[in-house]
Amino acid sequence: MLEVQSSEIAIESVSSLLDEGSKSFSVLFDTFLDFKTSMCHFSLQQKNIISNHEKLNSYLMEKVSELENEKCLLHNQTVDLQNQIEELKLDAQNSEKSLRELLEQQDLEKGEYLSYMQVLEKEISGLSSCSLAKEKESLRKDVEKTRMKLKETEFKLKNAIQEKTKLEGEKASAEREIKRLHGQNSLLERDMNKRDSLAGRRRDSVMSDSKRTKNLAFEQTLQEEYKKMEVYVFEMETKMTSLEEELAAVYREKEDAVSISEGLASELENLSEKLSTSNLELEALQEELLALKQRLEESEFEQQKMEGSIKMFTEEKEDLAMQLTDSLLEMEEERAIWSAKEKASIEAIEEKSKVYNIEITSLSREMSEVRNELESCRKECKVLRERLTSCEEMAGQKTCSMEKSFEIDQVNNDKNITGALSKRSEEMLSSNSEMCGIHQCEEVNMLRKELSFLSKEREGLLTRIRELSELSNDYQSLNNQLCVMSKEKDKLVTQIEEQQKHAIEEESLNKRYNDLLMEAKFQVEELTRRISSMELKIHKDQVENGIEKAKLRMRLRGAQARLDAFRSRYKETRDESDHMNRKFEEASKNLKEQLATKGVEVLSLKKELAAKGL
Repeated sequence: MLEVQSSEIAIESVSSLLDEGSKSFSVLFDTFLDFKTSMCHFSLQQKNIISNHEKLNSYLMEKVSELENEKCLLHNQTVDLQNQIEELKLDAQNSEKSLRELLEQQDLEKGEYLSYMQVLEKEISGLSSCSLAKEKESLRKDVEKTRMKLKETEFKLKNAIQEKTKLEGEKASAEREIKRLHGQNSLLERDMNKRDSLAGRRRDSVMSDSKRTKNLAFEQTLQEEYKKMEVYVFEMETKMTSLEEELAAVYREKEDAVSISEGLASELENLSEKLSTSNLELEALQEELLALKQRLEESEFEQQKMEGSIKMFTEEKEDLAMQLTDSLLEMEEERAIWSAKEKASIEAIEEKSKVYNIEITSLSREMSEVRNELESCRKECKVLRERLTSCEEMAGQKTCSMEKSFEIDQVNNDKNITGALSKRSEEMLSSNSEMCGIHQCEEVNMLRKELSFLSKEREGLLTRIRELSELSNDYQSLNNQLCVMSKEKDKLVTQIEEQQKHAIEEESLNKRYNDLLMEAKFQVEELTRRISSMELKIHKDQVENGIEKAKLRMRLRGAQARLDAFRSRYKETRDESDHMNRKFEEASKNLKEQLATKGVEVLSLKKELAAKGL
């Protein structure tokens, strides 16, 4: 039973463990799925990031390529701009040259104008200023008269327009009254017809034939008067239309006169402007004449200065020519001397250089031999040093053996038995050691002698090397002397060239002065030609101005005649319009009176009819 219970307990524990394991497995599975999904999501994000990174790289590469293209374009643009700047610089230089040429031309033209202005001054002095002033005053008076006349005509036209507007207003009011009277008449006729019809019906039994005849006669008289009034109104309308046509014609004539007057005024203004411009031109010409006189005086003074300077330059030129000839002769002599000295020095230097070259080659050979000997001596010195070291070592060993022998002697002295033998051996050893020391000393002395001989040879070689260095220094000093000589030669050549340049400059100055004189003569001739042409132009302008003045005077006279004719016509039309207005006012008054009387009669008739009807 216990085993069964224990087995059941174990089974339950195992089942619980299995349940826990399944739960943990399910949890792990869920976590694995979550991890898998997160990994998928992470992989997608990574792919997106990679794609975005690639896109960014591609975009950046495109941008870089675009920037490079822009850089190339900007570089090309900068190159083009630089070329444009250079072209602009060239254009500026050309413009400066052209400006200079223009300034020179202006100076020449100023000189021409000076002479021309002198001629103009003479002509202006010949002309009478009083005649010009009188003509100006007469023209101004004519202009003022025409302006006053135009103002008067404008004022009259304004008054006529105002009167016309008044007449039109009165005409409109009269037409309104006529229309109102027509309407009243039509209403009265209707009432009369109605009442006639009613009265006829009533009067058939009451009234007699006499009354009918009276009414018919009265109606006939009314109709006749109404017809007369209509005829009179028609006549008045025809008169109004004729007056309007006449006013329109007058208005047209007025417009024509205004246009003509405006044209004349514009012509007068143009003439006044021309006169003012001519006055200004005369003043400017006078000012230019004064300025040109001053410039002529200055130019004459400068010409005198130039002539004096030319004389000075010619004298200086002659002096310089003499000096140049003297200097050239001296230079040629010095050149010949220096050339001879140079040839001699060059030959001596060449000979010395040959000798020095031979000596240098021989010394170089000796130096090579001495170097070889030095190397051999160095080798021998090394061998001797090695021998000395070995000898010193042997001497050290011998000294050690001697010390040992002394110790042995002491030991032998202590030992009485072996004394004789030791003494003998010591004597033998001392004799042998003395022989060896003498032999070694001789070898050392020989080596010292060889060393002293080698040192002497070394000192001799050093002295030779020093002599060779001194020879090289002498050679360098000779080369320096040659350089100095060549520099002096170059200086002399430069001086000769400068003198030749001075001579060429003097010749160019002479040519320039001659050219300036020729140009001055040519300018004088051109100025005379221009003066003659300007005189002809001035004469032509004067003739043309006289013709234009005569034409304008004729036009002014014709315009004045036209204005007088227009004034007379305007007065006639004004009188006619006043007469017609008076007639119209009288007719309107008569019509009003007649209409009033007719209205009173109509009212009385209405009252009578009303009384009869009652």
